[in-house]
Amino acid sequence: MAALTLLGQTQLQDYVTAVAWGDRYLLATSAAGDVYQIDPLLGEQVILQPATEQSLDVLAVAGDRWAAAGQQGRLIIGSWHEGDDRRHLLNYGSVWIDQLAWHPHHPWVAFSLGHYVQVWDAAAAEVITTLDFGESSVLALAWQPTGETLAVAGYRGIQVWAVADWDADPLALGFMSAAVGLAWSPQGDYLAASNMDHIGYGWKPRTSVRGGKLL
Repeated sequence: MAALTLLGQTQLQDYVTAVAWGDRYLLATSAAGDVYQIDPLLGEQVILQPATEQSLDVLAVAGDRWAAAGQQGRLIIGSWHEGDDRRHLLNYGSVWIDQLAWHPHHPWVAFSLGHYVQVWDAAAAEVITTLDFGESSVLALAWQPTGETLAVAGYRGIQVWAVADWDADPLALGFMSAAVGLAWSPQGDYLAASNMDHIGYGWKPRTSVRGGKLL
């Protein structure tokens, strides 16, 4: 392995809770609620979100948009285009938001709200759907790379919703303990999950999910 060259360092207001790469920039957030944009080539730093003393714990980037959320029920969606007004601040009270992910092809961000998952359209500034996981708090979520489905994990299993019909019953992949991790293969051909019983699982969807069935 070749040696790594240190390009610089950035000090946030508190301990760093999450980092995420965009096409060019590195974003970082901290327990103080600040979000920094870092240019690794030029060494420039821009504060996208000043510290609020309310921790931001998850961070995700898609194209020119970013999203950050945390323990105080605050979801921040922004863009780093200069003069861009596409900044949204959503408040959900005391709900801890600790899972979020961008759709691979649309400006939609999915995030956990206790037993629910909400999908927000950052371009239209509106809610697309709110999904009831039911069994427990949401412990993991992942979009299929094809964009066809959204998998959600928690206590006693996984539910997979079809984007084409949010109102249809989700596919339920159940087991007795809590699913705490989800990962799709790069082409969306396989779904893997981990649980608290020291077991990993794998599934192969044929094409899509509809009416609670693998097709």
